[in-house]
Amino acid sequence: MPIKIKLLFSFLLLGLLPAGIISVLSLYISAQGLEKQTYNQLSSISHIKSKQLYDYFKGTKTDLNLLIKNWESLSKHNPDLSISELTTVNHTWFDGFITDKGYYDLFVISPAGFIDYTVAKEADYLTSLKTGAYQTSGLATVFAKELG
Repeated sequence: MPIKIKLLFSFLLLGLLPAGIISVLSLYISAQGLEKQTYNQLSSISHIKSKQLYDYFKGTKTDLNLLIKNWESLSKHNPDLSISELTTVNHTWFDGFITDKGYYDLFVISPAGFIDYTVAKEADYLTSLKTGAYQTSGLATVFAKELG
């Protein structure tokens, strides 16, 4: 092989070898940086979502305590009224409550599992969560877990 070609390959190799090493190092460093950036973003999102969930459940607990106090007050001041009569008399307040708070519906369920009242009065109204058509619903599952 002539010296001219040997020199050409030598210079090419001397130029390409450092370029290849620099390319591999750059790729490695950028991958490390992207991985760290992605981890930091996911950590931030995790903290934000955790705070949002905490605030949501705190607000829901506050709403539930308000409902409990209201119900206890209604029962105390109207001891002769049945659950059905209490809810009928206060339907406007319950409707305003779920509208203001953004809830879909509000249920009053007896300890026996009977849905005595709902604001929306949908198909599950006046049915049993223990023996009725909705005994396998999510509401029945929550009822069974808490009071069942």
